[in-house]
Amino acid sequence: MISHRWWAVATGLLAFIVYFFTLAPDVMFTDSGELAGACATLGVAHPTGYPLFVILGHVWTLLPLPMSIIAKLNLFAAACTAASVSVFFLFCRLILQWFATPEQKSGIQQTKGKKKTETAVQSTSTEQVSSLNDMAVNIIAASSALLFAFARTVWAQATSIEVYSLHLLLMMLTLYFCVGGILTRNTRMQFVGAFAFGLGFTNHLTTILLIIPIAVLFFYRPGERLTFSAERRKEFFVMLGILVSCAAVYGVMLLRSSGGAWFN
Repeated sequence: MISHRWWAVATGLLAFIVYFFTLAPDVMFTDSGELAGACATLGVAHPTGYPLFVILGHVWTLLPLPMSIIAKLNLFAAACTAASVSVFFLFCRLILQWFATPEQKSGIQQTKGKKKTETAVQSTSTEQVSSLNDMAVNIIAASSALLFAFARTVWAQATSIEVYSLHLLLMMLTLYFCVGGILTRNTRMQFVGAFAFGLGFTNHLTTILLIIPIAVLFFYRPGERLTFSAERRKEFFVMLGILVSCAAVYGVMLLRSSGGAWFN
């Protein structure tokens, strides 16, 4: 059976191929030219400066690709958006599995004391049902991810350089790790999600829209009462510390500004 990770890669790769063949060949509208200039020279873009975007964009322009700088950066937008499609697949799959009933997973555990042949038959049957359900979840998640990938607004961000392509990726990572960590009680996932959350603020401040929903979900989890226990507060403040520490990325913008960057 194909791993769900391969489904994620295949979904993102399909989106990237389509983005590549519909890529803008040159400078597009609005802030495209300015942002490309800031990335190419490691400068400072218009407020809020978008330091993470400029740093990653600048590194991308250094890749030895046989194309112009603007074409490279348009490709960067395609890569970021395609990656967000893969993460969106994982997020959809996570939610679908969380809502699935666990009844089919208990079949093998109830066979204690029965004949080996009966246990083997029941085990095989359970595996087949589980595989079928997993396949259905993958198909639904992949379909949802591709609908997301080729929505007009998302597709537009994938074909020319703008901060929103990277932001799609950061927001998907935040949702996948924060929501996934909260629902599955996985502290490590929550901390990774906090890091992605913090990086989101160094790219675009619309990240602030996720603060209240994630905070509410953290303290008021499905199947639980509203909880402000000492352990829960400790986890929350560790996540908050990780998030705030990402503000250090703005220091690069200050250094470049004082260094006489072309775009400043």
